[in-house]
Amino acid sequence: MKKLILLTVGLLSSGAQAMNCANEFSWLKKTFEENDAGFSYVIDSKGEASYQNLNSQTIKKLDGVTDPKQCHEILKDWLFFFRKGHIALFLNTSSSSTVATEKRKIYLICPRLKSA
Repeated sequence: MKKLILLTVGLLSSGAQAMNCANEFSWLKKTFEENDAGFSYVIDSKGEASYQNLNSQTIKKLDGVTDPKQCHEILKDWLFFFRKGHIALFLNTSSSSTVATEKRKIYLICPRLKSA
């Protein structure tokens, strides 16, 4: 009986983990860089220095962010550097009992990108 209670408590606590926005950003950045067809064009147009500056500013904004809505807004702002209106980023607000580590809290929707 004690094992069952401990397992249940463990699952509940792991499902209630705070969002790690920096990890979400790393995933988004890597996925976008590796899969977006227009990524190179934007970097060539706006410059590598501008892109690196954007990344540095975004990382500073993310420091200590645990609120999913705030994280969502910061990541959305990062995406707008590339183009507005062609890429969507949605916050998953479902309250299912799926363990947080098994699903992303923020989803990138773009027809040309593969999900990581």
